[in-house]
Amino acid sequence: MRIKWFSLVRITGLVLVLTYHFFQTQFTGGFIGVDIFFTFSGFLITSLMVDEFARSDNFKLMAFYGRRFYRIVPPLFIAVLLVLPLTYLIDHDFVTDIGKQVAAALGFTTNYFEIATGGSYENKFIPHLFVHTWSLAVEMHFYILWGLIAWLVAKISRRLASGQRALTRFRWGLGLLTTAFAIESFVMMYFGAVGLKDFSPVYFSSLTHCFPFFVGGLIGVLSGIKAQGPIYRWTTAHCNPIIAGAVMLISFILLVALGDRMKFDALQTYQGGLLLATVLAGIMIYGARLLHDHTPNLKEPR
Repeated sequence: MRIKWFSLVRITGLVLVLTYHFFQTQFTGGFIGVDIFFTFSGFLITSLMVDEFARSDNFKLMAFYGRRFYRIVPPLFIAVLLVLPLTYLIDHDFVTDIGKQVAAALGFTTNYFEIATGGSYENKFIPHLFVHTWSLAVEMHFYILWGLIAWLVAKISRRLASGQRALTRFRWGLGLLTTAFAIESFVMMYFGAVGLKDFSPVYFSSLTHCFPFFVGGLIGVLSGIKAQGPIYRWTTAHCNPIIAGAVMLISFILLVALGDRMKFDALQTYQGGLLLATVLAGIMIYGARLLHDHTPNLKEPR
């Protein structure tokens, strides 16, 4: 099932990231586009987990890992192979320890490789060639952990009940865990940022920067895709296309404003700024989900 208007969420994240990298001194906070993608990914993955359990009364862990593997690993492997021959055309400093860079990228540990080597997200020094794969590493760590947890929650839910009651337990289990993990991760970032001059370690770390995935996951639990939750059904019944569109538009405007004002080297970015961006992304996703259901005869613009 394809949800209309989700493309606008993706485009918002993409424009923020690109604008930041092209105009870093003018658009200082565009890095929050990464958090939009993290939030959206957490929403989508968790929604599909709920849908699978509602459909089959089960969650197949290895099938989940297989889908993630084939979606991510082959394109990454091809990208690395295509880039490597071109390294002879660029400054040698970019390819220092290229073997370790490639191993970190393909091993989904670039984020911790950057922390260990003193890498900076804002490229105060010459960056590593595959530094951008840090976000893919965080995403993969989320998939591995969250898939295993969802599988365990599914098994427990099936043992305690069946049918609709099992689905309700599955939703509750995932909902409570997403909330707990989101709070824990943000608290770790909040206190981990204290006393730092370069905030790259708390930005790169999967432990401190995974809360957007779990905020998105909580929204996924509440709304679902096909298996809609009771809270989402209530919201849908008390909403209309104008309200849903306004929610999306206001969220977009506020995200752009954050992208214009937020700074990577400011403590408040890690003690609330990234969380605010994540919440706004979640609201935009929820608004898009509502707008889809309220515009059945309206096509999404190409």
